[in-house]
Amino acid sequence: MSDSFLTELLTALDVMVLEHLPDRSFTVISAIPAWFSWLYTDAVANPQQLRMDLTSPFLENFLVDAEAFWQESRPGILRSGSWEEKGPSGKEDHLEAAALCLGERKILLIQLLGVAHEERRRLLQIAREKALLQSQLIKEIQKKEILLHCIAHDLVSLLMGVKLSFSALGTESLTTDGRDSLLLGQRQHAQQERLVNDIVQAFSAEMESLDPFKMESDQVPDLLGCVRQVINDLAATASLHKVNLQLDPKTDCACDWKVVGDRVRLQHVILNLVENALRVGPPFSVVNISLQDEGTHALLNVEDEGPGVPAELAGTLFQKFAQTKRGQYGFGLYFCRVMIERWGGTIGYMPHANRGSRFWIRLPKFTST
Repeated sequence: MSDSFLTELLTALDVMVLEHLPDRSFTVISAIPAWFSWLYTDAVANPQQLRMDLTSPFLENFLVDAEAFWQESRPGILRSGSWEEKGPSGKEDHLEAAALCLGERKILLIQLLGVAHEERRRLLQIAREKALLQSQLIKEIQKKEILLHCIAHDLVSLLMGVKLSFSALGTESLTTDGRDSLLLGQRQHAQQERLVNDIVQAFSAEMESLDPFKMESDQVPDLLGCVRQVINDLAATASLHKVNLQLDPKTDCACDWKVVGDRVRLQHVILNLVENALRVGPPFSVVNISLQDEGTHALLNVEDEGPGVPAELAGTLFQKFAQTKRGQYGFGLYFCRVMIERWGGTIGYMPHANRGSRFWIRLPKFTST
Protein backbone atom coordinates (compact mmCIF):
# COMPACT_ATOMS: atom_id res chain seq x y z
CA MET A 1 0.00 0.00 0.00
CA SER A 2 1.57 3.31 -1.12
CA ASP A 3 2.23 6.28 1.17
CA SER A 4 0.18 8.48 -1.16
CA PHE A 5 -2.83 6.20 -0.79
CA LEU A 6 -2.57 6.27 3.01
CA THR A 7 -2.26 10.05 2.92
CA GLU A 8 -5.38 10.34 0.77
CA LEU A 9 -7.26 7.92 3.02
CA LEU A 10 -6.43 9.80 6.22
CA THR A 11 -7.33 13.10 4.57
CA ALA A 12 -10.68 11.70 3.44
CA LEU A 13 -11.34 10.60 7.02
CA ASP A 14 -10.51 14.11 8.28
CA VAL A 15 -7.66 12.69 10.37
CA MET A 16 -4.57 14.70 11.26
CA VAL A 17 -1.56 12.43 12.04
CA LEU A 18 1.34 13.79 14.11
CA GLU A 19 4.43 12.27 15.68
CA HIS A 20 5.58 13.27 19.16
CA LEU A 21 9.19 14.51 19.29
CA PRO A 22 11.62 14.42 22.25
CA ASP A 23 11.29 18.19 22.78
CA ARG A 24 7.50 17.69 23.30
CA SER A 25 6.68 19.27 19.95
CA PHE A 26 5.04 17.43 17.04
CA THR A 27 5.77 16.96 13.37
CA VAL A 28 3.04 16.39 10.78
CA ILE A 29 3.35 13.01 8.99
CA SER A 30 0.17 13.28 6.92
CA ALA A 31 -1.44 15.86 4.70
CA ILE A 32 -2.83 18.74 6.73
CA PRO A 33 -6.65 18.67 6.52
CA ALA A 34 -8.35 21.92 5.56
CA TRP A 35 -10.24 22.05 8.85
CA PHE A 36 -6.98 21.90 10.84
CA SER A 37 -5.52 24.87 8.94
CA TRP A 38 -8.77 26.75 9.49
CA LEU A 39 -8.94 26.06 13.24
CA TYR A 40 -5.22 26.32 14.04
CA THR A 41 -3.95 28.93 11.60
CA ASP A 42 -0.92 29.90 13.68
CA ALA A 43 0.13 26.33 14.38
CA VAL A 44 0.48 25.27 10.74
CA ALA A 45 3.07 27.95 10.08
CA ASN A 46 5.74 25.44 11.17
CA PRO A 47 4.31 21.92 10.49
CA GLN A 48 7.62 20.27 11.40
CA GLN A 49 7.62 21.55 14.96
CA LEU A 50 4.05 22.05 16.17
CA ARG A 51 3.34 22.87 19.81
CA MET A 52 -0.10 21.24 20.14
CA ASP A 53 -0.19 21.93 23.88
CA LEU A 54 -0.31 25.64 23.06
CA THR A 55 -3.12 25.40 20.50
CA SER A 56 -5.88 24.18 22.77
CA PRO A 57 -6.43 24.08 26.57
CA PHE A 58 -8.21 20.74 26.16
CA LEU A 59 -5.29 19.23 24.23
CA GLU A 60 -2.86 20.63 26.79
CA ASN A 61 -4.59 18.56 29.50
CA PHE A 62 -4.93 15.48 27.34
CA LEU A 63 -1.25 15.51 26.33
CA VAL A 64 -0.24 15.16 30.01
CA ASP A 65 -1.95 11.74 30.03
CA ALA A 66 -0.74 10.98 26.50
CA GLU A 67 2.92 11.54 27.40
CA ALA A 68 2.62 9.12 30.34
CA PHE A 69 0.96 6.65 27.96
CA TRP A 70 3.79 6.97 25.42
CA GLN A 71 6.47 6.83 28.11
CA GLU A 72 5.18 3.45 29.32
CA SER A 73 4.63 2.19 25.73
CA ARG A 74 1.18 0.91 26.67
CA PRO A 75 -0.70 -1.24 24.17
CA GLY A 76 -3.97 -0.08 22.64
CA ILE A 77 -5.25 3.47 22.15
CA LEU A 78 -5.76 6.29 24.62
CA ARG A 79 -8.75 8.40 23.55
CA SER A 80 -9.46 11.94 24.66
CA GLY A 81 -13.21 11.98 24.20
CA SER A 82 -14.79 14.75 22.16
CA TRP A 83 -14.29 18.45 22.73
CA GLU A 84 -15.34 21.66 20.99
CA GLU A 85 -13.19 24.19 19.22
CA LYS A 86 -14.47 27.54 18.03
CA GLY A 87 -13.01 28.72 14.73
CA PRO A 88 -12.45 32.30 13.46
CA SER A 89 -16.07 32.54 12.26
CA GLY A 90 -17.40 31.55 15.69
CA LYS A 91 -18.70 28.14 14.50
CA GLU A 92 -18.08 25.27 16.92
CA ASP A 93 -16.53 22.04 15.63
CA HIS A 94 -16.27 18.75 17.52
CA LEU A 95 -12.89 17.01 17.65
CA GLU A 96 -11.42 13.88 19.19
CA ALA A 97 -7.78 12.94 19.78
CA ALA A 98 -6.12 9.56 20.25
CA ALA A 99 -2.62 8.57 21.35
CA LEU A 100 -0.93 5.28 20.36
CA CYS A 101 2.49 3.70 20.01
CA LEU A 102 3.78 2.26 16.73
CA GLY A 103 6.99 0.58 17.75
CA GLU A 104 9.21 3.38 19.05
CA ARG A 105 7.12 6.07 17.40
CA LYS A 106 4.62 8.06 19.46
CA ILE A 107 1.60 8.98 17.37
CA LEU A 108 -1.17 11.51 17.96
CA LEU A 109 -4.34 11.42 15.85
CA ILE A 110 -6.80 14.30 15.74
CA GLN A 111 -10.11 13.85 13.94
CA LEU A 112 -12.95 16.19 13.01
CA LEU A 113 -16.07 14.32 14.09
CA GLY A 114 -18.59 16.20 11.98
CA VAL A 115 -21.73 14.26 10.98
CA ALA A 116 -20.74 11.16 12.98
CA HIS A 117 -20.68 13.22 16.18
CA GLU A 118 -24.09 14.73 15.48
CA GLU A 119 -25.51 11.26 14.90
CA ARG A 120 -23.94 10.04 18.14
CA ARG A 121 -25.43 12.96 20.04
CA ARG A 122 -28.83 12.28 18.47
CA LEU A 123 -28.72 8.63 19.51
CA LEU A 124 -27.62 9.54 23.03
CA GLN A 125 -30.50 11.99 23.31
CA ILE A 126 -32.96 9.33 22.15
CA ALA A 127 -31.49 6.90 24.70
CA ARG A 128 -31.87 9.49 27.48
CA GLU A 129 -35.49 10.17 26.49
CA LYS A 130 -36.30 6.46 26.43
CA ALA A 131 -34.63 5.94 29.80
CA LEU A 132 -36.73 8.80 31.21
CA LEU A 133 -39.92 7.31 29.76
CA GLN A 134 -39.01 3.91 31.21
CA SER A 135 -38.42 5.46 34.62
CA GLN A 136 -41.82 7.19 34.47
CA LEU A 137 -43.49 3.96 33.36
CA ILE A 138 -41.93 2.03 36.24
CA LYS A 139 -43.22 4.65 38.70
CA GLU A 140 -46.74 4.45 37.22
CA ILE A 141 -46.66 0.65 37.41
CA GLN A 142 -45.55 0.81 41.03
CA LYS A 143 -48.44 3.17 41.84
CA LYS A 144 -50.84 0.82 40.08
CA GLU A 145 -49.44 -2.17 41.93
CA ILE A 146 -49.79 -0.49 45.33
CA LEU A 147 -53.35 0.65 44.55
CA LEU A 148 -54.47 -2.76 43.32
CA HIS A 149 -53.00 -4.59 46.29
CA CYS A 150 -54.71 -2.14 48.67
CA ILE A 151 -58.04 -2.69 46.91
CA ALA A 152 -57.54 -6.48 46.88
CA HIS A 153 -56.61 -6.45 50.57
CA ASP A 154 -59.74 -4.47 51.47
CA LEU A 155 -61.96 -6.74 49.36
CA VAL A 156 -60.48 -9.89 50.92
CA SER A 157 -61.04 -8.48 54.39
CA LEU A 158 -64.68 -7.71 53.60
CA LEU A 159 -65.24 -11.12 52.01
CA MET A 160 -63.71 -12.81 55.05
CA GLY A 161 -66.19 -10.99 57.26
CA VAL A 162 -69.07 -12.12 55.03
CA LYS A 163 -67.79 -15.70 55.09
CA LEU A 164 -67.62 -15.74 58.89
CA SER A 165 -71.15 -14.34 59.07
CA PHE A 166 -72.42 -17.06 56.74
CA SER A 167 -70.65 -19.68 58.85
CA ALA A 168 -72.34 -18.34 61.97
CA LEU A 169 -75.75 -18.37 60.23
CA GLY A 170 -75.17 -21.97 59.21
CA THR A 171 -75.24 -23.01 62.86
CA GLU A 172 -78.65 -21.41 63.41
CA SER A 173 -82.06 -22.99 62.95
CA LEU A 174 -83.27 -21.51 59.65
CA THR A 175 -86.44 -21.92 57.65
CA THR A 176 -86.27 -23.60 54.27
CA ASP A 177 -86.29 -20.21 52.55
CA GLY A 178 -83.64 -18.96 54.94
CA ARG A 179 -81.45 -21.99 54.21
CA ASP A 180 -81.85 -21.43 50.46
CA SER A 181 -80.91 -17.77 50.85
CA LEU A 182 -77.86 -18.75 52.86
CA LEU A 183 -76.71 -21.19 50.15
CA LEU A 184 -77.25 -18.51 47.50
CA GLY A 185 -75.18 -16.05 49.51
CA GLN A 186 -72.39 -18.59 49.97
CA ARG A 187 -72.29 -19.28 46.24
CA GLN A 188 -72.11 -15.57 45.45
CA HIS A 189 -69.40 -15.17 48.06
CA ALA A 190 -67.38 -17.94 46.41
CA GLN A 191 -67.77 -16.23 43.01
CA GLN A 192 -66.56 -12.90 44.41
CA GLU A 193 -63.62 -14.62 46.09
CA ARG A 194 -62.61 -16.21 42.79
CA LEU A 195 -62.95 -12.84 41.04
CA VAL A 196 -60.62 -11.10 43.52
CA ASN A 197 -58.11 -13.93 43.17
CA ASP A 198 -58.29 -13.72 39.37
CA ILE A 199 -57.70 -9.95 39.48
CA VAL A 200 -54.58 -10.36 41.62
CA GLN A 201 -53.30 -13.21 39.43
CA ALA A 202 -53.92 -11.25 36.21
CA PHE A 203 -52.13 -8.18 37.55
CA SER A 204 -49.22 -10.30 38.74
CA ALA A 205 -48.99 -11.86 35.27
CA GLU A 206 -48.91 -8.38 33.68
CA MET A 207 -46.02 -7.40 35.93
CA GLU A 208 -44.09 -10.56 35.09
CA SER A 209 -44.64 -10.07 31.35
CA LEU A 210 -42.63 -6.82 31.48
CA ASP A 211 -39.46 -8.78 32.29
CA PRO A 212 -37.80 -11.32 29.98
CA PHE A 213 -38.63 -14.90 30.90
CA LYS A 214 -35.72 -16.99 32.19
CA MET A 215 -35.96 -20.68 33.02
CA GLU A 216 -33.36 -22.77 34.76
CA SER A 217 -32.80 -26.27 33.36
CA ASP A 218 -33.52 -27.84 36.75
CA GLN A 219 -36.91 -26.08 37.00
CA VAL A 220 -38.48 -27.28 33.74
CA PRO A 221 -42.19 -28.09 34.27
CA ASP A 222 -43.60 -31.46 33.27
CA LEU A 223 -46.95 -30.90 31.58
CA LEU A 224 -48.27 -34.38 32.41
CA GLY A 225 -47.21 -33.99 36.04
CA CYS A 226 -49.02 -30.63 36.25
CA VAL A 227 -52.19 -32.16 34.81
CA ARG A 228 -52.12 -35.05 37.29
CA GLN A 229 -51.65 -32.62 40.19
CA VAL A 230 -54.62 -30.52 39.05
CA ILE A 231 -56.82 -33.63 38.69
CA ASN A 232 -55.85 -34.67 42.21
CA ASP A 233 -56.48 -31.15 43.63
CA LEU A 234 -59.93 -30.90 42.00
CA ALA A 235 -61.09 -34.45 42.66
CA ALA A 236 -63.34 -33.34 45.54
CA THR A 237 -64.79 -30.46 43.51
CA ALA A 238 -65.51 -32.78 40.59
CA SER A 239 -67.24 -35.22 42.94
CA LEU A 240 -69.36 -32.39 44.37
CA HIS A 241 -70.47 -31.39 40.87
CA LYS A 242 -71.03 -35.08 39.99
CA VAL A 243 -68.66 -34.66 37.03
CA ASN A 244 -66.13 -37.28 35.93
CA LEU A 245 -62.74 -35.53 35.72
CA GLN A 246 -60.22 -37.65 33.83
CA LEU A 247 -56.94 -37.78 31.98
CA ASP A 248 -57.66 -39.03 28.47
CA PRO A 249 -56.80 -42.78 28.34
CA LYS A 250 -55.12 -42.24 24.95
CA THR A 251 -52.50 -39.91 26.44
CA ASP A 252 -48.98 -41.30 26.00
CA CYS A 253 -47.64 -41.22 29.55
CA ALA A 254 -44.22 -42.48 28.40
CA CYS A 255 -43.65 -39.37 26.25
CA ASP A 256 -41.36 -36.55 27.40
CA TRP A 257 -43.81 -33.77 28.37
CA LYS A 258 -41.27 -31.18 29.53
CA VAL A 259 -42.28 -27.73 28.26
CA VAL A 260 -41.16 -24.11 28.50
CA GLY A 261 -42.80 -22.33 31.42
CA ASP A 262 -43.03 -21.95 35.17
CA ARG A 263 -44.38 -25.03 37.00
CA VAL A 264 -46.48 -23.16 39.59
CA ARG A 265 -47.91 -20.74 37.03
CA LEU A 266 -48.56 -23.51 34.50
CA GLN A 267 -50.38 -25.53 37.13
CA HIS A 268 -52.52 -22.50 37.92
CA VAL A 269 -53.36 -22.00 34.21
CA ILE A 270 -54.52 -25.62 33.91
CA LEU A 271 -56.42 -25.32 37.20
CA ASN A 272 -58.22 -22.26 35.87
CA LEU A 273 -59.33 -24.02 32.68
CA VAL A 274 -60.44 -27.17 34.50
CA GLU A 275 -62.35 -25.24 37.20
CA ASN A 276 -64.26 -23.41 34.45
CA ALA A 277 -65.10 -26.75 32.82
CA LEU A 278 -66.31 -28.25 36.11
CA ARG A 279 -68.56 -25.26 36.82
CA VAL A 280 -70.43 -25.59 33.50
CA GLY A 281 -70.44 -29.37 33.12
CA PRO A 282 -73.86 -30.90 33.87
CA PRO A 283 -74.14 -33.74 36.42
CA PHE A 284 -72.79 -37.09 35.22
CA SER A 285 -70.89 -35.45 32.33
CA VAL A 286 -67.16 -35.79 31.62
CA VAL A 287 -64.34 -33.25 31.70
CA ASN A 288 -61.57 -34.79 29.64
CA ILE A 289 -57.95 -33.58 29.66
CA SER A 290 -55.76 -34.81 26.82
CA LEU A 291 -52.16 -34.24 25.75
CA GLN A 292 -50.85 -34.42 22.20
CA ASP A 293 -47.21 -34.52 21.11
CA GLU A 294 -46.68 -32.20 18.12
CA GLY A 295 -42.93 -32.61 17.84
CA THR A 296 -41.58 -29.20 18.83
CA HIS A 297 -44.73 -28.35 20.79
CA ALA A 298 -47.13 -29.99 23.25
CA LEU A 299 -50.88 -29.47 23.01
CA LEU A 300 -53.18 -29.68 26.04
CA ASN A 301 -56.96 -29.86 25.62
CA VAL A 302 -59.62 -29.39 28.31
CA GLU A 303 -63.01 -30.55 27.00
CA ASP A 304 -66.36 -30.30 28.75
CA GLU A 305 -69.97 -31.20 27.90
CA GLY A 306 -71.47 -27.91 29.02
CA PRO A 307 -73.66 -25.48 27.01
CA GLY A 308 -70.68 -23.89 25.24
CA VAL A 309 -69.80 -20.22 24.84
CA PRO A 310 -72.19 -17.99 22.85
CA ALA A 311 -70.72 -17.25 19.42
CA GLU A 312 -70.95 -13.47 19.92
CA LEU A 313 -68.76 -13.71 23.06
CA ALA A 314 -66.20 -16.29 21.93
CA GLY A 315 -63.89 -13.70 20.39
CA THR A 316 -63.43 -11.78 23.64
CA LEU A 317 -62.86 -14.65 26.08
CA PHE A 318 -59.18 -13.94 26.67
CA GLN A 319 -59.47 -10.15 26.96
CA LYS A 320 -59.28 -8.24 30.21
CA PHE A 321 -62.70 -7.54 31.79
CA ALA A 322 -64.48 -9.83 29.31
CA GLN A 323 -67.59 -11.62 30.57
CA THR A 324 -69.81 -14.40 29.26
CA LYS A 325 -73.15 -15.81 30.26
CA ARG A 326 -71.19 -18.70 31.81
CA GLY A 327 -69.79 -16.35 34.42
CA GLN A 328 -66.63 -14.31 34.92
CA TYR A 329 -64.07 -15.28 32.33
CA GLY A 330 -62.23 -12.00 31.87
CA PHE A 331 -59.52 -12.05 34.50
CA GLY A 332 -58.97 -15.79 34.76
CA LEU A 333 -58.58 -16.44 31.05
CA TYR A 334 -56.72 -13.16 30.59
CA PHE A 335 -54.17 -14.37 33.16
CA CYS A 336 -53.87 -17.65 31.26
CA ARG A 337 -53.24 -15.86 27.96
CA VAL A 338 -50.59 -13.52 29.40
CA MET A 339 -48.69 -16.42 30.97
CA ILE A 340 -48.88 -18.77 27.97
CA GLU A 341 -47.79 -16.06 25.53
CA ARG A 342 -44.91 -15.10 27.85
CA TRP A 343 -43.60 -18.64 27.47
CA GLY A 344 -43.86 -18.50 23.68
CA GLY A 345 -47.10 -20.48 23.50
CA THR A 346 -50.68 -19.92 22.34
CA ILE A 347 -54.09 -20.46 23.91
CA GLY A 348 -57.53 -20.73 22.37
CA TYR A 349 -61.13 -21.90 22.44
CA MET A 350 -63.04 -24.15 20.05
CA PRO A 351 -66.72 -25.15 20.35
CA HIS A 352 -67.75 -28.75 19.79
CA ALA A 353 -70.11 -29.45 16.92
CA ASN A 354 -72.93 -30.75 19.13
CA ARG A 355 -72.29 -29.64 22.69
CA GLY A 356 -69.55 -28.48 24.99
CA SER A 357 -66.29 -26.60 24.65
CA ARG A 358 -62.61 -27.27 24.12
CA PHE A 359 -60.01 -24.93 25.60
CA TRP A 360 -56.46 -25.63 24.50
CA ILE A 361 -52.92 -24.43 25.16
CA ARG A 362 -49.90 -25.07 22.96
CA LEU A 363 -46.44 -24.71 24.49
CA PRO A 364 -42.96 -25.20 23.02
CA LYS A 365 -41.29 -28.36 24.32
CA PHE A 366 -38.15 -27.85 26.35
CA THR A 367 -34.83 -28.60 24.68
CA SER A 368 -31.48 -28.50 26.45
CA THR A 369 -30.04 -26.35 23.62
